[in-house]
This record gives sequence, C-alpha cells and structure tokens, in this order.
Amino acid sequence: MRIQLGRALTVAAATLAVSVIPALSGASAVADPVAAAPYPSCDYGQTSYPTLGIGSRGPVVKHAQCLINRVTYMQLTVDGIYGSGTETGVKHFQANAGLAVDGILGPDTWDALHNW
Repeated sequence: MRIQLGRALTVAAATLAVSVIPALSGASAVADPVAAAPYPSCDYGQTSYPTLGIGSRGPVVKHAQCLINRVTYMQLTVDGIYGSGTETGVKHFQANAGLAVDGILGPDTWDALHNW
C-alpha cells in the first residue's frame, strides 16, 4: 500500500508540474486557441442561406445541422440531408428562440441560428 501511494503522489506531482510550470514561466498552456475551441467549425462552403425544408440537400444543410447541434441538446448527423431529424431539431430551436414553429429553416430561423 505504501508503494502505491508513493506512485500516486509522484504521478500527481508530475501532472501538476506539467500544468503549472508553463503558466509560471509565462508560456501559453494552449498553443493555438482556435484549435482548442469548444465547437467544431460549421463552415461547409455555403455561400447563401436559402429556405430549407424536408428534402433539401447540400452543404448549407450541413451548416444548419452543425449550428443546431451547437445550440440545442440535439446531436444530428451532419450529412447534408434535411430529413425528419433535422426538421425536429429546427422545430426545437424555433420553439426555444420564440419563433413560429414550422420546421422550415427560413430567414428568421437563419438569423436566430447565426446570432444565438
């Protein structure tokens, strides 16, 4: 038991040294703050934000799915296909944003998603 405790303390001290020493020396603990962002990029090459609904496809749908995943508890598959799951995610977002709940991703919903 004494050996295990000694190992645990050594590991804890090493972990503490790795995290504290760079901060004390003025070095940044994170080399690239963009790479450490909590959310993935939702840029799929979209150039416009048309009205979307069931059956819509393409990069702009991926963009919408990614944004919905960011602002709701939903974990939509980002596949570029506006199906029933994406419609449900849009409706959930619309309800929480105080918008008309119709499952259609139009100008008001786009604006709210981009500014949430």
